[in-house]
Amino acid sequence: MTANIDPFHTIAISRLAHRLGVEGKSIIHMEFGQPSTGAPRAAISEAHRVLDEDGMGYWESPQLKQRIAQLYQKRYGVQVDPERIILADGAASVWFRMRSTMGLAMSVPREACCKTWTTH
Repeated sequence: MTANIDPFHTIAISRLAHRLGVEGKSIIHMEFGQPSTGAPRAAISEAHRVLDEDGMGYWESPQLKQRIAQLYQKRYGVQVDPERIILADGAASVWFRMRSTMGLAMSVPREACCKTWTTH
């Protein structure tokens, strides 16, 4: 018996990227959210400076939320209160934050790994 599960598209992208690499193409692997090179020195230095000098907390940046709200206004003509914007390192962290704070969350999974998520 074969399960009827949509493909995990990230794997297909990774296979294509590796095949192109074997063919001699220059590939920067970003399909799994992990670059194949380290961060630039300037980015690391700036991150250290911000972490040492700015008590913004983990994933809290009022300035970034404001910029995102402005982008939505300019690009889509939509007013978004910056306080309604959630900054996160990926969809999974948003999903679990919603579940923990709201007790119930709905989602339309796009990848096979997400189909195991449940709601209460």
